[in-house]
Amino acid sequence: MVKEGKTGSGMIRIAVPVETRKGLSSPLSEHLGMCPYFLICDLEAGKVKELKTRSNPGAKVEVRMGLEAARFLIDQDVDVVLVFSMGEGPYWMLKSNSVRMYKILRAPGTKEEFEHDLENYEELPEIIK
Repeated sequence: MVKEGKTGSGMIRIAVPVETRKGLSSPLSEHLGMCPYFLICDLEAGKVKELKTRSNPGAKVEVRMGLEAARFLIDQDVDVVLVFSMGEGPYWMLKSNSVRMYKILRAPGTKEEFEHDLENYEELPEIIK
């Protein structure tokens, strides 16, 4: 069975907070709201189809950074977020918009490991508060 994302095309859109615009070579960011960028990955049939890096508008505000970041990801039609950590506000905002969240356990050491983590995100523990 093909999973259906918000785009309705059988594609799943995943967002990951990162520190640079270097695609799969980008170091992961520790926190959703404070990351400078999001790597947005479209998966089709379980494989990476397209990668984009977008600036995080939450990093430019002084308060409620995480809520601004969550709002941005919702506007980007993200289905899944992979993170090290996030606050309660962004968690509930994303959850109420049917975005699934999974905890990153370790930083990928190579582009291949990063791609593997994206393609196998359901192997990561789901974040439930």
